[in-house]
Amino acid sequence: MPEKKGLAGNALGVFESLVMGIAGTAPAFSVAATTAAIVDKVGVLSVASIFYCGLVMFGVMLSFIHLSRNCA
Repeated sequence: MPEKKGLAGNALGVFESLVMGIAGTAPAFSVAATTAAIVDKVGVLSVASIFYCGLVMFGVMLSFIHLSRNCA
């Protein structure tokens, strides 16, 4: 007998959906607010600092991809 995959029907209520919605939008707001603060304080060099942070995040992403390939 095949096992059902995925979320069970009616498993998430209003509260759970609200928490998931807030958790999904909080990182985008955080990035927008931080970018505005960086541009305000640093000025012309803000582009370089944002690219540097992006480079670090790209490295973390690659490491997680590598780890997931080796674990599977």
